[in-house]
Amino acid sequence: MGPFEAGSSFPNHQFLFQRRDTKEIFCRFKVKRGTVLYYCDPFANSGNDGGLVAKQGDFLGNRDLIPSLESLKPDHLRLYNEHRYNFVFATQYKNFTGGSDWLGMYGMPKPWHPIWRADYLGQEHVVQTKETHFLKVPPMLKALNGKPFEVKRNATDPVAFSEYRMPEPEMNITIKAVSVEPRAFQLDNFLSEAEVDHVIDIVKRHSMQRSTTGSIVGADDESCKISNVRTSMNTWVSRDESPVLDAIYRRAADALRLDESLLRKRSASEPVPTMLEGLEDWRKRESLNEPFQVVHYGKTEEYTGAITTMSIAGWT
Repeated sequence: MGPFEAGSSFPNHQFLFQRRDTKEIFCRFKVKRGTVLYYCDPFANSGNDGGLVAKQGDFLGNRDLIPSLESLKPDHLRLYNEHRYNFVFATQYKNFTGGSDWLGMYGMPKPWHPIWRADYLGQEHVVQTKETHFLKVPPMLKALNGKPFEVKRNATDPVAFSEYRMPEPEMNITIKAVSVEPRAFQLDNFLSEAEVDHVIDIVKRHSMQRSTTGSIVGADDESCKISNVRTSMNTWVSRDESPVLDAIYRRAADALRLDESLLRKRSASEPVPTMLEGLEDWRKRESLNEPFQVVHYGKTEEYTGAITTMSIAGWT
């Protein structure tokens, strides 16, 4: 999580904020049930919440190194003030609503990428993709055995292993609204039976583990990792483990109307997608998504709980 960024969390999740130059742990907090908004502000004293519903983290290390707000660049100072105002708004919002927590960012800019419309139940959208279903998995892929292959970079190249796919050059993906608020959609037959079997075969090379509530650096409480909040089993599969997985990623990008390069690391020679212009250089090359996650839920297993966390300032 970088400067001026926010994310979601859950009880017992521990956050450590680190200086970029010295790698010193500067601020930390542990998410507790009952408080939903946390932040780390290096320009305010620890615990100086000023009556806000947001909770400030605890500072560690050398406080003498803290700069003044005058050291921030104009754009960063604007973002800082917007985040501080958001905490004030969140406090007013909770008081006005009689206890409802504000989990967004007041005055957020227009989203980079719009979601499909869901004006009524059953509304359908149809999008075409050249990444058609695999009807049979190419036998030569077994030789990969988990070894990464080079992901095809050029979007104008023909689809990979077309002789093992549907005979049609394109297929339709139907996106059906099953909830209006919040918006939720159903995509039937997104994967073929051959693709499902292939994913399961890949997962068999992995070790399914109990799902955790985060990777906690320096945590001494094991319950922060294994929790009754999340009781499923899961594993992660890389996009480059199989050309079939690569095709699934590309099909998902088409369904979301995204550039597929956003779903992988991009080389320095590739153009920067328009929506990423203005970000830090390293973020322009990073994938926007997590790896392919396979989760197994038993009849009584579940994943519950969500809390919002926020970082409002950092070090350059």
